[in-house]
Amino acid sequence: MNIDTIQQLFKVSSTSHHTMTLTEREELFGWQKIFEFPNGYGASVVVHDFSYGLELALLDADQTIIQHPDITNDVAGFLNVDSANDLLEKIAKLPKKVLTGKLESVTM
Repeated sequence: MNIDTIQQLFKVSSTSHHTMTLTEREELFGWQKIFEFPNGYGASVVVHDFSYGLELALLDADQTIIQHPDITNDVAGFLNVDSANDLLEKIAKLPKKVLTGKLESVTM
């Protein structure tokens, strides 16, 4: 694992309001930062033996990887600190997610 890439991960942050957790991913021999924003979106930024360098994925509220045309249609790999921070700021500025459908009740 490239120590420079790990050091880059520790510099990745967002100036927008967010929560962030840092987790060591022992099974992948690396680290992961999970960002959550008030708009319902989040991001996973990782560096591990199987990542494309410093890598970012857009997440929904359930921490499932999703796509958004303004962010990425896949994970964004081979990032540097500036490009990762730019993507985090774009995610933080996305319009708040709104549920368009409603759950139907189930009768038994």
